[in-house]
Amino acid sequence: MAHVFSQSQIDEYRDCFSLHDSSKKGVIRADDLARVMRSLYTSPTTTEIRTYRKKYEKEKKIQFDDFLLIMDEQQRSEHCSREILDAFYHADAKKQGYISVKEFKRIMCTFGEKLKEREVDAILREFGIAKNGQVNYADFVNKLLTPIPDSMALHE
Repeated sequence: MAHVFSQSQIDEYRDCFSLHDSSKKGVIRADDLARVMRSLYTSPTTTEIRTYRKKYEKEKKIQFDDFLLIMDEQQRSEHCSREILDAFYHADAKKQGYISVKEFKRIMCTFGEKLKEREVDAILREFGIAKNGQVNYADFVNKLLTPIPDSMALHE
């Protein structure tokens, strides 16, 4: 992992990881994974935590070497917010931070992982955006990518 992280990053990760390593054997409880990751300023979603646990969990524990792999995966995935914002920005003709709901639907149904119009309508309802309104895309992306609180993280 030295080729991915600097030694100071590895040391920071090890220090934080060690705070949750009650056995002092270089492992944490898998249930603590989200908490440790968030304390290192990442924002894993419930689905991401579930995926990491399936991939790296051994006997309900996560080893430090595997934790570094998880952190690498997470940091790579978190760059997606910039890509999403860029897509909306390019659709924002006036560059004011808003696009019409019609344009939002077009983007969501046409690019990337294409959604159905009813799925986009459900998203708009959930975020409290009127069908004839405007979408503040920075707020939308921020809300979309905000992780759930630790107390709600899934424990498998």
